[in-house]
Amino acid sequence: MGRGVRDLVRAMIELREYQQKLIDDIAGASASGHRRILAALPTGAGKTIAFSRIIKHSFENKKNILVLVHRRELLFQTQDKLEKYGVPHTSMLRGELYDQSHSVVVASIQTMHSWVVRRKKESIPPADLVIVDECAHLQSSKTWQDLVALYPQAIIVGFTATPISKSGKGLGGYFD
Repeated sequence: MGRGVRDLVRAMIELREYQQKLIDDIAGASASGHRRILAALPTGAGKTIAFSRIIKHSFENKKNILVLVHRRELLFQTQDKLEKYGVPHTSMLRGELYDQSHSVVVASIQTMHSWVVRRKKESIPPADLVIVDECAHLQSSKTWQDLVALYPQAIIVGFTATPISKSGKGLGGYFD
């Protein structure tokens, strides 16, 4: 894709007003000292677009970013949005080439846990910002909890459509 076409594609990703408000609220919470931030938008409201914009901004400010996802489809969806924003990245996914030199890593929860925690095949990717997609899984998964615990100094932003489970349990134990 030529440079002019890439610029046109990037320009076409316009944020909706509520997506921009969510990003502004996350930035405000971070500026106020919160390090564990929960972001909730309904299914189909563009969580991936919103967090990809945050990643673009963080990348431009020379930050290391990790995105944790639990399904291949979500990993590929995230990669697609990052490509449209012109953000170079690598993926940590079985069968894919992982390049440690990138400052943006999109990781499958299962692959990262296997490679970093269990087998110690890879080192922990550095991250100033960790985006946790579908973060409601933190409530019930030790694997997710183990990975988030690797980043005590990072800002963690969890994205979900369901901040409260059917049993009424919320995510307050994981987010400010």
